[in-house]
Amino acid sequence: MRTRTVQIIAAALLAFMVFGACSGASVAHAAAADAWTGIPRGWRLAGSIGDSKASYAIQADIRIINSQVMGEYYYLSSGKLLEIYGDLKGTAFDASEYERWDHVTGKWTGKIDMATGRVTGTWTSPDESRSFSIALEPVASYVWDARVEHRIVDVDSSLPVFSARTRIASSAEDLAASVSAAAQKAALADLPLEYAPDPSDPDRGDQRWAVSTFGKVVYWSDSVISMMHEIYTFSGGAHGMTAYESINTWMQNGTPKRVYLQDVLLNGSGYQKAIEKHILADLKAQGAAFVASGEVQSVPEESLERFVLLPKGIAFYFGPYEMGSYAEGVYVSIVPWKTLTPYLNANGPAADLMKVKF
Repeated sequence: MRTRTVQIIAAALLAFMVFGACSGASVAHAAAADAWTGIPRGWRLAGSIGDSKASYAIQADIRIINSQVMGEYYYLSSGKLLEIYGDLKGTAFDASEYERWDHVTGKWTGKIDMATGRVTGTWTSPDESRSFSIALEPVASYVWDARVEHRIVDVDSSLPVFSARTRIASSAEDLAASVSAAAQKAALADLPLEYAPDPSDPDRGDQRWAVSTFGKVVYWSDSVISMMHEIYTFSGGAHGMTAYESINTWMQNGTPKRVYLQDVLLNGSGYQKAIEKHILADLKAQGAAFVASGEVQSVPEESLERFVLLPKGIAFYFGPYEMGSYAEGVYVSIVPWKTLTPYLNANGPAADLMKVKF
């Protein structure tokens, strides 16, 4: 699956940041959301879509910027991301659901409780022949903060604060804050400031630069929290660039632990080849241009460290220009647990995830 949510959010944030910088704003979302028009709000939610006959577990990410609602969600049974994008009037929203940006798969209508993030509403099929109730409760809210560096670089972060004050939640929050701070520091250090815009110099222009980090929660449970940290940098040109770092936290024997792929799969088992084979076939089916053309015929081992853990399997993320053009967005490939069964670490987090009921 491919997604362009981060590019849309980053563009909207950049537009807001220009206003914020001009007005001297450095704000915390939680404290000032009602005082400033344009400050984004967002929640990680868990719940269901269904009716009295059947109910399907989902998790969703919903963000609000000005009068727009955007985000993504997936059914726990598949892990496949579906994009959400639409309009907000007061607390009521009307949004389209996309499998790809050119393929509408449904419609969401309902209300968002701005105090809590709770979402209630109705999902309707494109032909309006089917409809189901939507009920989502927040598991985390995103706290947004912004500042200006070097007079011309707008820097912002959006980090999760979990509703349940558990040990794993606190550990995940601390990791997200640490990754965000390190990513911002590295991005700022890499900026070619000698070419930075200068409003006093017409030859250098006055377009502002930006560094934006988003600690997005992709999966949440009492025993596993998976986040994909998105780092967006804009330093002029046609568009910015997005990089990724995953943060996977697991409760191991009552203690939260950050886990890596070698904690999930057995070293020396040959899992890399099995994963690579699945990813290349999946991305070719998705239409990833560089894979389809044969330009990409392998998956770098370091790319396999960008993953999140889901009840369905392991989802690997590939940024712009890795598997296709920038316009194609971000590609995500899910390798199911059943494919990984021969390689699983029996003492790792996979066992907890495979017990999840859809």
